[in-house]
Amino acid sequence: MHPQHLARQLPDLMEILDGPIEPGLHPSSRCRALVVDDDDVGRTLLMGLLKRSGYDVRGAASGEEALRALDIGDCQVLVTDWQMPRMNGLDLCRHVRLGRPHQYVYVLMLTVRDQEQDVLVGLAAGADDYVVKGAPNEEILARLELGRRITQCEYPLAISTGRRVGR
Repeated sequence: MHPQHLARQLPDLMEILDGPIEPGLHPSSRCRALVVDDDDVGRTLLMGLLKRSGYDVRGAASGEEALRALDIGDCQVLVTDWQMPRMNGLDLCRHVRLGRPHQYVYVLMLTVRDQEQDVLVGLAAGADDYVVKGAPNEEILARLELGRRITQCEYPLAISTGRRVGR
């Protein structure tokens, strides 16, 4: 589908954000997620999927905006695109890993870059997982569930010890 066609449908797509919660996270284990993508339509669709699956979701249109959101909010899971202007997803991963030693954030890079070398570069930059855009929603949700489980185990430990955990 052409991006301009999707952009015209954005008001209809916004209704997705208010859809019913699908079976997913138990309310007591609600996870805060930040979705970072400069593509408004893609970000909105992913935020809707996560919200319907039980996540408390915020969005950011750039790496800089994501860092500001991380500074003021408590986020356990970060989903970022690679290709964004100014601060790309790789730089965002590096900032998250180097600039937040007391707050572990599980980072999933969700990108169109699908070469083996791209995966290696993304993981080396600090992503915990790497998924190519177009993957089934169930796969994305399963990988984020892994991130939620990891942060539920490690995040309280990092707070109590004041040490960085998991890296």
